[in-house]
Amino acid sequence: MNFLKKHNTLRFWVLFTLALTAMACGIYFFKYPNNFTIGGVSGMSIILAKWTANTFLTQSVWNAFLNIAMLVIAFFTLGKDVGIRTVYACLYMSAAIYILEVLGNNGAFDFMTHDVPIIDLVLAATIYGISGGIIFNIGATSGGTDVVALIIKKKFNRNIGVSLIIVDILISLCTFFVFGWMTGVYAFIGMFLQSFTIDYAIRKINLCKNVMIIASPEEAEDIVHFIHNDIPRGATVYDAKGSYSGADKKMLQTVLTQKQTVKLSEFLKKNHPSAFIIVTEIDKIIGQGFRYFQ
Repeated sequence: MNFLKKHNTLRFWVLFTLALTAMACGIYFFKYPNNFTIGGVSGMSIILAKWTANTFLTQSVWNAFLNIAMLVIAFFTLGKDVGIRTVYACLYMSAAIYILEVLGNNGAFDFMTHDVPIIDLVLAATIYGISGGIIFNIGATSGGTDVVALIIKKKFNRNIGVSLIIVDILISLCTFFVFGWMTGVYAFIGMFLQSFTIDYAIRKINLCKNVMIIASPEEAEDIVHFIHNDIPRGATVYDAKGSYSGADKKMLQTVLTQKQTVKLSEFLKKNHPSAFIIVTEIDKIIGQGFRYFQ
């Protein structure tokens, strides 16, 4: 049990760090060069850097300042609710973006071109959305304006999702006045695309199949043996009776991943073609073998 806990903890921090790294790359390579203020601290840093052009207050420096400011405010406002994950996210993102900027100033990324803004917009929103989906799925946050949303939730009892949308819309609105209407339109398109991608990523990551099988008692015993030993998963078995034939039946219920569902379907098709199967999609499972990071 202790080994499993350590394994899950290591897995969490590896996934968290990789997702934050991808998010930082998406911000630096695609948001910053095009001034895509798609909400968040990255959007705020783009706007503030415009007002402090030709100074040391670059986008990455503003990003670091804002993240640290968010943490300070959060500690005074939320207290112990600000966990180590939020602190890590804020500091890691700030450091990663600053390192990328230093490398970029030294010509490390001269091969990157930005001739088609709409492609950069799609890449920025997609990378940020998938990374955000992974981060939310493992029960963490990416820091930044997520902290603002937590404060709004605590002080005004508002939903975190609604709070995030409000903050992002306000930041994106500023784009029209700072960078012009075209960049502002890009920002709003990117904001909605990013939100859709986060929702889609979370759903796909969690997507499983609820499989119900109705079979004879003899078939059910063989099917349960296969589920236990070849997939392997558990199953719940119910006594049932056919309303038309009056024959005794067994109803099996199990929850599987997409790959496991295909494996079970192939087994049933080959060995028990008369079994009656119902498969439904479910996008949230909490329990051993599914949600490790609760």
